[in-house]
Amino acid sequence: MFNTSGLTANWNTINTTAAIPGIYRLIVTNTSGCTDAAFVTVQLEVATWTGAVSNDWHTAGNWSTNKIPTLQTHVIIPAGKPNQCAISTADAEASSIQVRAGAALQLSANRKLLLSQKCTLLPAN
Repeated sequence: MFNTSGLTANWNTINTTAAIPGIYRLIVTNTSGCTDAAFVTVQLEVATWTGAVSNDWHTAGNWSTNKIPTLQTHVIIPAGKPNQCAISTADAEASSIQVRAGAALQLSANRKLLLSQKCTLLPAN
């Protein structure tokens, strides 16, 4: 987000690559000792299954984000969609996943779903 080359960066979080959603402060210092500050908002990417096109996890049009989830995406599979979510053509990945009551997620053809995180701040809807 910011070019900090040649500057000493000081974040108010210990691990910037694994920061949970929130607002973080960055203070940079140049070689003369001058400082500046900026604030960064980290948001959780959330993709909700719509099933609008097919039952294929790997079809971007089936997701509210219009893109296939990655290891940085929290996935929500709600009930009552036109097509049930299935992982059958390739392995899939997500940061975390919520399969809501009445919904289903089908894995077939020895496919896997890789989850990278435990989501501590789950979206309300």
